[in-house]
Amino acid sequence: MISASLLIVPTIAAALVWIINSDRARRFLLVLTAAVNLLLSGASCLIEPGELFRGWIAPDEISKLFFCITGIVFLAASVQTVKYLHREAEKRKNSPKKAYEDDEMSERGFISCLLIFLSTMNLVICASHTGLMWVAIEATTLASAPLIYFHKNNHSLEATWKYILICSVGIGLALLGNLMLYEAMQLNGIGTQMLIQDIIKNAGALNKGWLEASFILFLVGYGTKMGLAPMHTWLPDAYSESPSTVSALMSGALFNCSFLGLLRIHQICVSAGVGDFSQELLKIAGLLSMGIAAVFIIGQTDYKRMLAYSSVEHIGIMAFGIGTGGIAVYGSLLHTLNHSIVKTALFLTAGNILAAYGTRHISDVKAMVKEVPATGVLWMAGLLAICGFPPFGTFITELTIAKGAIESGNYLSAGLYIGFLALIFAGISKIMISMAMGSGCLVPEKQKSQLILPAAVLIVFSVILGLYIPDWLSEAVWQISLKFGAQ
Repeated sequence: MISASLLIVPTIAAALVWIINSDRARRFLLVLTAAVNLLLSGASCLIEPGELFRGWIAPDEISKLFFCITGIVFLAASVQTVKYLHREAEKRKNSPKKAYEDDEMSERGFISCLLIFLSTMNLVICASHTGLMWVAIEATTLASAPLIYFHKNNHSLEATWKYILICSVGIGLALLGNLMLYEAMQLNGIGTQMLIQDIIKNAGALNKGWLEASFILFLVGYGTKMGLAPMHTWLPDAYSESPSTVSALMSGALFNCSFLGLLRIHQICVSAGVGDFSQELLKIAGLLSMGIAAVFIIGQTDYKRMLAYSSVEHIGIMAFGIGTGGIAVYGSLLHTLNHSIVKTALFLTAGNILAAYGTRHISDVKAMVKEVPATGVLWMAGLLAICGFPPFGTFITELTIAKGAIESGNYLSAGLYIGFLALIFAGISKIMISMAMGSGCLVPEKQKSQLILPAAVLIVFSVILGLYIPDWLSEAVWQISLKFGAQ
């Protein structure tokens, strides 16, 4: 059964990491597991994944989309992780024996946590019980926290604790949202099983007041884990202090899990007849997130923090699209795929920049196109992609959301959306172009050897989605959109 395999395979692989003594074999196992996971994700689109535990685990159509996004991102990050771990191993060759052994244990733990992280994300995606979904989202926090602390310095320790504490507060609010949703069911005698599909079938009988209160808590709770502003304060530190492959996973896959959780609750609201209420809150939260990102991107001095605030922006774009309704919902769901691809490519490229220049400071990185040409070209391509320029897929999705906002008749929100996009483009382009062009900051020859294939493949994939969206993908996303307020 595919749904069981998506949970079991990475979990078994995580255990095998502690048995295998060869560095090369452990890294190979990571990539192999990622490849198998992507194959299983693709197979879920063709073969019914199946249910487990009396319907508590029951992937649906939107699960299949998110399985594929997670699978693509995780495979790309895993391939890059092999190169990253090899570099780290080279650094520790001259370390004392005790330090070497500690670093080796860190690598085992790092790979194991990556695989457990994958398993917990898959659990979020296939969970069809609101309580299990909540548990799975909290499990992603616990599995990913050690990944942030991989470098074991004061900054990474601070980032890890901020991540755990702030996200746990948010998850606590989401738990209260679950309790209020349960109360909304009990007041009208719907039942005790909080299976999402059962709730949707009986949504008309839910108590509207308790349901609206529940959605507010879910928005704040899961929005905190997503990095939706102003609950985003953990995100810039966590993304900048993590290894770049971990940053790619958090931005390209992890926040999608919380977004999916929020979508599930929004779907219940739409089915219960209070979709206008949840849409309005999502639209306001999305614009607020974009506005705050626009302010903080300008003047950034750390390029990984800049990418982190870019994620805050795109979280806002997706929330705004769902909140706008109509065709913007279709654009938002498709944007989830496009953003994950592009942002993963950018964070992997940022890892190459850090390896070449040895710094995250923007002012210390110049002449990339001359010194590390492939990385410089990918960086500039990523700039165009993340800012929604043709021919990249993000252009289509951001334009679709803008069209939906204009067609909805709310010209103020449409104007704010377009204005924030323009401001963010100005801020990001100034930073990224200054890094790619200019002169100075010579890179030693030994540091020019970089792995660019994963990021390059993802950028090409984004171009393909910008030029041609397969009919089966477009139709699948549209059918999913109808469940969330598209018309």
